[in-house]
Amino acid sequence: MRKASPGAAYAGAEDRIIELPMPDRRMLSVNGLQLIRDWMLPNFYFHVVTTYDILRQNGVDLGKRDYLAHAAAYIRKLP
Repeated sequence: MRKASPGAAYAGAEDRIIELPMPDRRMLSVNGLQLIRDWMLPNFYFHVVTTYDILRQNGVDLGKRDYLAHAAAYIRKLP
């Protein structure tokens, strides 16, 4: 079983430089914030939406409410 990393290991991670080798002798070189904001989140959402599209194409009854169900917790009725 893997032990959880101590929080101190993440201190300053937003400024830490990360280099990921790419095809054709290229290198993605970004800091931690840029990696999450500009690389990881777009890739994550691309795959979520693609999965959603494939499921819909194959007849699964999904809609916006299923996709954004977590947002309902923040909706309040106005007085």
